[in-house]
Amino acid sequence: VLAQLRFYPKYHLDASSLLATKRLNALPRAINAQDGCIIILSGDTGKLEAAVLAVEIEGKLDPTTTPKVKITIVKEVCIVTMRPMPTLVSFVPSPVPLNAAAGPKACLILHMDGHLCHLDLETGSEKGILDKVEHFWADAKQEGGWGSGSGSAGKGGARGEEGAEAGAGARLERQSSALSSGLLWTYGARGINILDTGRLLKLVRENKLPRLEMQETDPELEFDKEVYPLGLFPNINSIVGISQHSSNIPSDASHGFSPLPKSHPVLSPLVRYLLSQGAREEARALIANSTRHPHFSHSLEWLVFTVLEKEYSMSDKEKELREQSSKGCYTLSAVIDLIRDFGIFVDVIVRVARKIDPMHWTLLFSHTGLPTKLFKRSLQCRAYATAAGFLVIVETLEGPDLGQECALNLLQETLQEGEYDLTGELVRFLVRSARDMLSNAQEEEPATSWFGQIYASFSSPLFSPNERERLLKAAVHKFLSTHAAALIASRRLQDLATFIHKSGFDIVPLLRDEKLGVAKLTSFKQAIREIEAAFAADGASRGLISLADSELLLEAFRDAGATEWVIVLATVLRRSPLLLNLFRDDRALWTVFIKNLQEDSNYADLL
Repeated sequence: VLAQLRFYPKYHLDASSLLATKRLNALPRAINAQDGCIIILSGDTGKLEAAVLAVEIEGKLDPTTTPKVKITIVKEVCIVTMRPMPTLVSFVPSPVPLNAAAGPKACLILHMDGHLCHLDLETGSEKGILDKVEHFWADAKQEGGWGSGSGSAGKGGARGEEGAEAGAGARLERQSSALSSGLLWTYGARGINILDTGRLLKLVRENKLPRLEMQETDPELEFDKEVYPLGLFPNINSIVGISQHSSNIPSDASHGFSPLPKSHPVLSPLVRYLLSQGAREEARALIANSTRHPHFSHSLEWLVFTVLEKEYSMSDKEKELREQSSKGCYTLSAVIDLIRDFGIFVDVIVRVARKIDPMHWTLLFSHTGLPTKLFKRSLQCRAYATAAGFLVIVETLEGPDLGQECALNLLQETLQEGEYDLTGELVRFLVRSARDMLSNAQEEEPATSWFGQIYASFSSPLFSPNERERLLKAAVHKFLSTHAAALIASRRLQDLATFIHKSGFDIVPLLRDEKLGVAKLTSFKQAIREIEAAFAADGASRGLISLADSELLLEAFRDAGATEWVIVLATVLRRSPLLLNLFRDDRALWTVFIKNLQEDSNYADLL
């Protein structure tokens, strides 16, 4: 049966867009492409044929032009072998772009019996590398960087024209020589393993392949046994696989089956492997090129967590042996230094810290720096949720006083920025922290304590935790009251309702005290205009403010005896039943209300 290789532009896979054809002597068993070269394996049992084609494109691949494609045979190799037929083929990873005119000197082949071999295309010599392999991915310099040079026949065929277009795409820069030849990923009976291609080629040259030792499989690379990995995808830093999903369907059959794709992040195990090989710069480059990948934050968290657990459980003897080793740099200090300059660093550290035993905090923050410094860094970046996560850590490692001071600073910031979701949590933290302070806390002078800075008028030392708790509650109440008064004065009622709901602050006493202050209304007409303008500025109107918020405000003003506020709010919000109840026993108030309302056509529906 004659076979034919056809070339199409990837923007139009149609017979009318056929660029070129190449007749093949036999049906291909495996095919792959890279940097303008295509390698094709064919043959039957006892014979293996390899052909390398060079593809040159004259003109631009564009729907408006008709480029010419020139196909030449660079190499043809035919060897006699007792191995079964090949299923996958890939170019040997190299940091240098492939010379299409000269062609590759070797390739990697996977046979049907699971043997991964190295084929020298110059001499025809084939040497076994590893057995019990079902699939492999070579780190060829191709689109996507690491892991894109899959040996898959289907994938290689689909990438034929991409290889002819010089394999353009993103590539990871290898800045040192430790792993300059790339990586080889294998999947089989041993699970998923990572091999250093440079070391592998050295063993091939020295005929020492039988001595190849597999490293212990990374637990993180132990993919779900029900998921079959299909390939490595560098654009998402994940192994993508497929599993069988079953579901009940209303038919005679008891179950229905359908394929379900799944992904597994591999950034953290890959970084661990690079660090264990002493390739710090490659690890740094890999992380830098992965910042936009999904699960990037989770991968860094897992990286820090695993090295922290490992270092915490190490004995003194193991630590001494590690310090004497000059190759590996997979240590907590190295990992922290590796990710310290990334903007997500503080968020990663606080998430790891909140998920581990507090016994590990001392070790973790001995490398990251004091939690107060990370707290201040979060505060400067306005990452208030991250900063809040440090409060318990600061309180545990640096003392309750410092934790309370940080919490008060954060409370002020969140109030100013309107981050009311954190307000209630901060208030509860401060009250609980003051209540739990030990009775033997050290005495603090008012001039140096943060209490003295808030309440300079207090001159007596703070001896008892009860006194500290009282003063702390007073400080919190002062901040909340001041903020609530500012919201009332600026008529930001939507924010006021959100603030009351999130913080649990009792605003009724403040409204009673401020009847002649910030809560005083000048006139009915002026108050109506102010409230309407406030709702419009907040993006709210009588149709946008929620029923729960309006009821919360109305109840607060009623409890405070602020009848004028209740009338104005009920008018703006069109609460006719409430207005009728208010005016039922006060005809004079009803007469004044009707007179003012008749002069405003916007509320004619209430008359």
